[in-house]
Amino acid sequence: MSGVRPEISNFQQGVRTQLERGKLDNELLFALIELLANYKEILDLTQEETATLAQISTILQQAVNDIWQSNAKQSKAT
Repeated sequence: MSGVRPEISNFQQGVRTQLERGKLDNELLFALIELLANYKEILDLTQEETATLAQISTILQQAVNDIWQSNAKQSKAT
């Protein structure tokens, strides 16, 4: 990831760490997805940085889907 600024790499690692720890809820996930969309539009990003942010966005969207599926299963169980 030589073409990716350290801030973006650190952000990606932080997101993964927080997801692994279960520290991100729906509202925060949506805020992060929106933030990523804004980053793509306002920053002068390299292709690698754009790809990295797209990966982070995909990870966050999957986390939202996982939360929704988990909530649906819990609703059915009660």
